Amino acid sequence: MQKNLISHLSAFGRKNRDLYLKAINLPFVSDLTKFEETFEEIRKSPDVSEKEKKYLMKRYDGKELWAKCHLKSRFGGGISTTSRIESFHAKLKQNLTSSSSLQKVLQVFKDLIKIQTTKFKEEFLRHGNFVSTEKVMLLSKIEENCSDYISKKISPKLFKALNYTIEKKRNCNAW
Repeated sequence: MQKNLISHLSAFGRKNRDLYLKAINLPFVSDLTKFEETFEEIRKSPDVSEKEKKYLMKRYDGKELWAKCHLKSRFGGGISTTSRIESFHAKLKQNLTSSSSLQKVLQVFKDLIKIQTTKFKEEFLRHGNFVSTEKVMLLSKIEENCSDYISKKISPKLFKALNYTIEKKRNCNAW
């Protein structure tokens, strides 16, 4: 979306650089009020041509699909970047047709989750973290009580948090 904004608002960028930077960063504004205020400021600017205003209004109508402040309130399965979504779309297109059974659809989604969790695991293992017995037990408790997706999503963060050790402070007896 940002690339799209850059290409359509480049003339505006030469007239009002500060407002142009706000415009191309609209997709990343996470506060709804700030998003609306910034959009109105851009829309009302005399530096914005009618063609650019028309483009902005067209994009504004679909803001729920690209603005971070709107995406936060929608379920996205933990995915918010276009490249990952496009990757999933490609895999879905590869494996499903309009006549695919519900069972096939669910199997493909299960396979996609397995691929993602494997990627998380491989990324975690590349960092060479030490895994203690206590950490494995804690992880098994999480796996028992949570879905596969949640436990695989939590695992790397859990291990990273638990890998910190308590060290004795120098020149005193306090920990």
